[in-house]
Amino acid sequence: MTALGAVVYGGFFLLAALWLIVTGDYDIAESTDQDQVQDPSNSTSAPACSLGSRS
Repeated sequence: MTALGAVVYGGFFLLAALWLIVTGDYDIAESTDQDQVQDPSNSTSAPACSLGSRS
């Protein structure tokens, strides 16, 4: 009975994995165009959170 439960569990896991593969949205990964200009206000010279500005 334990082997049967393992097979059923594995079958549901395989079915879920196949469902995610079939219904996955893969057109996002194909987009390599960068039409947007980077925002100059996002500077890497200033830290996002400095130690002296805790509230």
